[in-house]
Amino acid sequence: MNRRKALKTIMAIGAISASPQLLLGKTESTSPTHVIGLGKGGYHIVQHFLKQNPKGKYTCISYYKPQKLDPRIQFVQIPPTGKVIYPFGDPFHLPPEPGKKIQLTNEVLQLMEGNDKIILLAGLGGFTASNLAKELTLVLHAENKNFQTICSLPFTFEGTKRRKNATKALSAIKHLPQVKYFELDSLKHKYRDLILSNAFARGDREFWEVCRGMVFL
Repeated sequence: MNRRKALKTIMAIGAISASPQLLLGKTESTSPTHVIGLGKGGYHIVQHFLKQNPKGKYTCISYYKPQKLDPRIQFVQIPPTGKVIYPFGDPFHLPPEPGKKIQLTNEVLQLMEGNDKIILLAGLGGFTASNLAKELTLVLHAENKNFQTICSLPFTFEGTKRRKNATKALSAIKHLPQVKYFELDSLKHKYRDLILSNAFARGDREFWEVCRGMVFL
């Protein structure tokens, strides 16, 4: 081995040692990561991500627009699929008509364009989050985009209807390698102090735990 080849070998070994990602077979990319929360709960998940990584690119897609929007989070509003009433100031979304589909507006579809690495975050159960997660995952997969969808299945106490919505949406996409999901009920074993008042905040934390070990973050 001549001197030039020896230097190249030493430099290559040093680069691998300095990069655990390479040892794991992962490669770095200059494409920005775009974290997108789906539905009303998705906004809270994105807010938690923003606290952990303030420099990220964040968006929320929902029919429900929070009264106080964090200016660092882009909000894309979609038409509600059912009637919305306002019993106590905050909107309440009545169930959509049978066979009603979520409307993917041009503004939503434009978010899926470009070369961003996209992470979709959805607490499944509600009609909006469940169907957005399903439809957008299928769109991104069909277009061979660089993405990951991370979903949670609802707590038992949230009721059978939400569970049915969640499992129906998940069944259409869980076979895809880009889809990961977890049971919110599993947090009862992880957090011994889990109670109703902190349950959903712990769920937001679990989304971050699932994501942060991935190459996307």
